[in-house]
Amino acid sequence: HGILTTDTEGRIISSNAAARRLFGWQGKDIAGEKACRIFCEHEECEDRKQLFEAVLSVGTWQQQCEARADGGQGFPLHMSISLIRDSHGEPSGILWILIDLSEREKLEEQARRAYEYADRLLQRSGAYGKLIGESLAFQRVLQFIQDAANASSPVLLLGESGTGKEVVSQAVHQAGVRKDQPFVILDCAALQASLLESELFGHEKGAFTGATRAKPGLVEMADGGSLFVDEIGEMPLDLQANLLRVLETGEYRRVGSVESRQADIRVISATNRDLAKEVKAGRFRQDLYYRLNVLSMCLPPLRDRYEDIPLLAQHFLDHSQVTLSREKRLRKDTLKCLQGYDWPGNVRELANVVERGIILSGDSEYVKPSHLPSEVRRGRPRSGTEVTVMPKSLAEAEKVCIQEALLACKGNQTKAAKLLGISRMTLWRKMQSHEIAKEK
Repeated sequence: HGILTTDTEGRIISSNAAARRLFGWQGKDIAGEKACRIFCEHEECEDRKQLFEAVLSVGTWQQQCEARADGGQGFPLHMSISLIRDSHGEPSGILWILIDLSEREKLEEQARRAYEYADRLLQRSGAYGKLIGESLAFQRVLQFIQDAANASSPVLLLGESGTGKEVVSQAVHQAGVRKDQPFVILDCAALQASLLESELFGHEKGAFTGATRAKPGLVEMADGGSLFVDEIGEMPLDLQANLLRVLETGEYRRVGSVESRQADIRVISATNRDLAKEVKAGRFRQDLYYRLNVLSMCLPPLRDRYEDIPLLAQHFLDHSQVTLSREKRLRKDTLKCLQGYDWPGNVRELANVVERGIILSGDSEYVKPSHLPSEVRRGRPRSGTEVTVMPKSLAEAEKVCIQEALLACKGNQTKAAKLLGISRMTLWRKMQSHEIAKEK
């Protein structure tokens, strides 16, 4: 810490070695010079007047400013100033404690860049960063990525949690013309509503308590590239209006600023909520929904692409973060268990189950059914039915559909008819035609 003592008008009386090094005063006689010159060159500066008025009236003052050394180089400085009183309680001088913040800001910037770089690596590599599959449902996803990548309109990804919305958003970005520009992620569910605006648009110094310096937001960081807004259904209504403005005009303002800024970004958003219902319930802006819903796709759950389960399981096995004593394999009966489960947690749940199997298998070469969770071993029929083959005819498909509806409604024909969108009498006739017993 640099330490100065001055008289009540700010003329330097003494200084320690740290202060002399900080401002390049070694070998110089600075006694009698104004201490305020370290942050202000003008004698009539309003900041200087306010500082002395505050110290003399309150007794203490803290401030961050841009300081200058004798060589002319600038650096951020924190000043803690206290009034010195004599034995009669009258002001006799001022004590200045000075801290160079440049090293801290340098370390913060290095940490931020390292975090962003590591995050980018994690997003683009590893078990969770690739698109794996061969099923028809998966092929439709690939086609959507190709179509969306060649456009500049907003993209809206819908679907259950764990279906790979973030991976698809990265693929859209990487396949498009913005691939060499930033891909920035905002997770609305991970931040408090009070912090979202600052995180998204940035803030100016002094905008709120703790805002000791200006900070760019994610919109600014994504300029020229893509902004992925995950769980957009969690975004507060007042912030939705600001995001709509960015989408329509590219304009935004940092918190605490009246100056408008411009950003050229492509917004890719994702949610597991039904936004149309959220709009009707008044929890999501209709105009923002229409603006986001230009290119949209509902990603298929894993139970609708069970043909991809062996490929995905092998992929997670090959990219496991668990230290292995030997190469692991999945037994055929293990794969059968995996394909017989309906995966409510989708791809994310499958990855965790494979990792669990690797750990519990120990030194064994194979991951066995006994290494899987009990609910996976027991299995649950996909889509509420045990039928795993395509029906041979339209009549058989109708029979299967009626059986599924009755099973889902626990044999209640009135509810099953409503679920199927037909009358109860029509359902009864079709049950007679297909020889479906009236069983619960």
